[in-house]
Amino acid sequence: TLPTRVRVDGAQRVVPWLRALQEQQSESRRYDFVALADLRAWSDLPGGVNLFDSMVVFENYPIDDTAVSGDGVRVREVRGVDTTSFPLTLSADLAEGLHLELAFDPRLFDTATVRRLADHLAVLLAGLVADPDRPVAAVPMMSGGERQRVLGAGCGAAAEVPAATFTDVF
Repeated sequence: TLPTRVRVDGAQRVVPWLRALQEQQSESRRYDFVALADLRAWSDLPGGVNLFDSMVVFENYPIDDTAVSGDGVRVREVRGVDTTSFPLTLSADLAEGLHLELAFDPRLFDTATVRRLADHLAVLLAGLVADPDRPVAAVPMMSGGERQRVLGAGCGAAAEVPAATFTDVF
């Protein structure tokens, strides 16, 4: 499949945005034959900058474990090992409900950072389900507790502020 860059319009509602994204992706499959080198040439990114530094994969292998051939042959277990050269890869499949796997290059990411990314993804997905009609920009990515910590991280004790204009103080 062809790598994809996606622009996100934060003002658009979640469901219409996801539908439009799916339609764009279906339409883009007409260009699956384009070489990555050609894509780089058409890109507005400067030379030396990677086109992609992460990957999201939706695995949809056509395996039906209930199918039995005329000879009684049945697929009992299928395992695959996917490798990637991307620093961060999210794989999704629907084998037994939604299953997500976040793979990372440990030379570039520590486990705590990837755990936070996974937690943000979980909050984001729960937010999508809780209110799919909200604008994309309003979908939460942090839990309430993490949001409070982030917002309060730079706050120290209250300080006296002089009742003067900037030029007076300067």
